Amino acid sequence: MAVMSYREGNRVRWVGTRPGHDGTQVLVWKAAVNATEVLYAVPAGKILYLTHMAIHVESDIAGSGYMHIRDGGGITQYFGIAVKNIVGGSFCSNSESFWPPIEMPASWDVAVVSSIAALIVIGSIHGWYEPPP
Repeated sequence: MAVMSYREGNRVRWVGTRPGHDGTQVLVWKAAVNATEVLYAVPAGKILYLTHMAIHVESDIAGSGYMHIRDGGGITQYFGIAVKNIVGGSFCSNSESFWPPIEMPASWDVAVVSSIAALIVIGSIHGWYEPPP
């Protein structure tokens, strides 16, 4: 396999009428089972600009899963998205895009929650972080 002679860094940049920035792209996912899992925590001295959340729930029994945005003290500030699996043995998905993005200061996080055992909740986010203006 040939090595590419030109590569861009992990940076997001738009031109034209769309806003540009010098941020570092964030695209992460995590699964939770009967727990609350921190999907992503905003690094110190940065602001996360959250543009997309997605959730997928799979289970053999009924249950619900959701994603929420919490402050540095673990207090829910915004409920992102939720999925309720009413019938066991099924799969459910949901996603939400934010434009303008949700601005999250340092120490805030996005968490994925599974309400019961045997309920797999997979959450993912996309956005970028950069220093405060």
